Amino acid sequence: MEDSPYIYNLADVNVISLVPGVIYTACPLKTAMIVNANKQIIAAVDEESSYARDLKENYQATIVSNRDYHKLANEIKTLTEKV
Repeated sequence: MEDSPYIYNLADVNVISLVPGVIYTACPLKTAMIVNANKQIIAAVDEESSYARDLKENYQATIVSNRDYHKLANEIKTLTEKV
């Protein structure tokens, strides 16, 4: 856990992947560290959640459905080709 902020900072793109429904009961600790790293974010979460809305509006995150792994893979590929 101690090295997590350092590791997230090394990435060109950080991915937040959550199982459907979990965001309505808890906010993952990794979110603060990923946001603090100031890198591009792809979030595979419940798209209609306030969590997804906040990531998109305040941190320019790319939001994809956590039920659509093909779209997630395409978004990762697209963003990594840009860096």
